[in-house]
Amino acid sequence: MTTIRTATPDDAPLLAQLNDHVHALHVEHRPDLFTPAPDAAGHSPTPPRRSRAERQAGHAQRMLHRSCS
Repeated sequence: MTTIRTATPDDAPLLAQLNDHVHALHVEHRPDLFTPAPDAAGHSPTPPRRSRAERQAGHAQRMLHRSCS
């Protein structure tokens, strides 16, 4: 049986792990909206460069979306 309760300060490490996991899923599946979190030293990783074809496809998709709105 699952018990739902209010989080306490003791839950902070586990909640931080959960947040990191969920954010990693967002970064993996929607890199257009989410960027990787900084590492422990505060350095932000460089997002992967998109190819010219990927950039053009994204632009075409946005233009199509605008014309349908």
